[in-house]
Amino acid sequence: MATYTRANPLVLTATGDRIQGGIGKLETDLTSAYAHLTTESNRVDTLSAALTGCEPIDVAQATREDVLLTPLAAAALRGHGECRLTKSSSDLKLERVGLGRVLVDDVMVQIPVAGVTKSTSGLSENTTYYIYLQSDGADEYTLSLLPSATGYVQDATTGIMVMSGDATKTLVGMARTVTGPAWAESATQRLVLSYFNPASRTVAATLGDEVEVTATDYEDLLPGDNIEILCWGGETIIAQLAATYEIGSGLTYGYASIGVDGTSILDLVSPTSGGTIGAMVSLSGFALSSLTAGYHYVTIMGKVGAGTATFQPTITNMTGVIIV
Repeated sequence: MATYTRANPLVLTATGDRIQGGIGKLETDLTSAYAHLTTESNRVDTLSAALTGCEPIDVAQATREDVLLTPLAAAALRGHGECRLTKSSSDLKLERVGLGRVLVDDVMVQIPVAGVTKSTSGLSENTTYYIYLQSDGADEYTLSLLPSATGYVQDATTGIMVMSGDATKTLVGMARTVTGPAWAESATQRLVLSYFNPASRTVAATLGDEVEVTATDYEDLLPGDNIEILCWGGETIIAQLAATYEIGSGLTYGYASIGVDGTSILDLVSPTSGGTIGAMVSLSGFALSSLTAGYHYVTIMGKVGAGTATFQPTITNMTGVIIV
């Protein structure tokens, strides 16, 4: 968590770990300045004049009252969303991207170099949380991450995403707990998702044991070992499947598929019916699917036309990438 302490009223622009400015040293009346800041040339001229003679002050001395003028000034003077939510060791961590500036409760704060972290203490297992950045709202204030089941909305004044019903909390990500509870982020559990600066994510799953299939409707071959992912909505998953099964008694056709939330998005089928019992048949293909917002699971699925097919471990696998 980042704690800021009071200094002289300041702050306009940030460079590295230092903030420059000074409300008391502004040479422009802000009320008229806002009306003037309607064109790019006026905005540049006004801000240049306002900053003339300002002295640098350490960011560690900035305070809530000091840190910014209004959301409008924030948008004009510096960036918002210079951060990324990640998993670090067993905690969530909000880390800097660039200067680490984020608008929180109408104040442009700076994420500390060490980041802002959050454990799973007090949270429930297997639960999806929206992650918000908040401050304690005092003169000496502290930044912290708040996991909440409450969704988000776009603030009508600033245009940023905030907690529904509480605009003092800024959306920075989404995360889901697993058994423990614990945070999880791996090729099979993409369960930490940043709202700002997200990256494409790879996924992978492999069949660990033989699975005998006699069902004529697709069934999950990875129960309990599915790929789990979180999405904001609009992402696309591109996945490739390689599946090998052993022909069993009475088999007509064997089928393999990739499933998203239990629904098949691919239909691979053996080229011929039947075959020698004990022989191996390999299928491969790829599929893509758009994803809606929230939690999803992706799995390998199999079925038969009739008879028995035994899908083989290791050589039955799926890889993919989630594109933002």
